[in-house]
Amino acid sequence: MKKNIFFICLSLASINAVSQKKIDVTFEDVPETFLKNSSKVVVNRSEINEIVSQSTIRQKFSEINLIQNENGLDNLDKSIVYDKLSKIKDIEFKIYNAKGELVKTFKEKDFSDRSLADGFSVLTDNRMKYLEPKYYQYPFFTKFDYEIENENTIFVPPFSPIQSSDDKIMQATYQLSYPVGFTIKKVENNLSAFNVSTTSNAQSITYKASNIIAPEYEELNTQYTKLLPTARFANNTFGLGNVKGVANTWDDFGV
Repeated sequence: MKKNIFFICLSLASINAVSQKKIDVTFEDVPETFLKNSSKVVVNRSEINEIVSQSTIRQKFSEINLIQNENGLDNLDKSIVYDKLSKIKDIEFKIYNAKGELVKTFKEKDFSDRSLADGFSVLTDNRMKYLEPKYYQYPFFTKFDYEIENENTIFVPPFSPIQSSDDKIMQATYQLSYPVGFTIKKVENNLSAFNVSTTSNAQSITYKASNIIAPEYEELNTQYTKLLPTARFANNTFGLGNVKGVANTWDDFGV
């Protein structure tokens, strides 16, 4: 019996090791409509935001991109911003070839770290970890994963699948969960126009979007962001470091 358990565990470990060396997408799987006139394609983005308590929110981010040229790599966000109230629990960046096979893995030690303060006009303790992978065998895939725990629940990350006017997104999911007794107010814009599906219950909200192409941007169009699908949230039971508060109405903020 012990031998059987050993071989089962060994088999599962082998399967897991193989899965980490390959992603479930190849260059041939990406539709031509996404490849044409694009330097980067968002294959799959997953954002999970869990309000653990009044003072803590845990964020898990995972994104797979197809990089077609140097411009796509330059425009790829390979950074994470943090401050004294946030702690990076995990960060990893992987490169896969056009067949979806693992080429290289970058851990936290491979990321550079710098302050976001410029020394004279901006006073901030925000810092940024960023990566310069220097890989040029196009096309290839990247997978960026990180987890960060933040002692700031006043700001809840929004659902905003389109980050720039060049974005082409095959799939994007967003989930927000929160404890019993918390109230989350939301403002949604243009979700139906982009066929974004929404599911919710007493403790969570989930958005799923597929096959999204950013609207064409016209120069000097100051209203462009109003055309995009977004969902923003307000948390009635919040904390900022050691300071905690509850605000069910605007009047509560003045108490």
